[in-house]
Amino acid sequence: MGTKNKVSNQGSAPIGLVGACFTVIVFLVLAGGFYLFQVNDLATKGYDIKKIENEIQDLKKQSQQNMIREVELQSMENIEKSREALDLVSSSDFSYAQIESPVAMK
Repeated sequence: MGTKNKVSNQGSAPIGLVGACFTVIVFLVLAGGFYLFQVNDLATKGYDIKKIENEIQDLKKQSQQNMIREVELQSMENIEKSREALDLVSSSDFSYAQIESPVAMK
């Protein structure tokens, strides 16, 4: 009788187990990459939100300063100074037109 050479698989893992391990490793790498992408995206958005909140606060302060400036410019004292600077004549003599006709009255 002849001896057949038998191929022994001792010491080597089955192909299915190697494929499963490779699949798990690929999944973990992709999941880790996705996680890093999400964390980076959230950090960037948080920075942008903080920057916009600071801009809003600056614009609110500027708006309040503009309203104060508007009131100052509309003050009688400032109007008098502008009148003098523009060399305008003060209107102290008033004359009203008196109409005796009842045209405008009804």
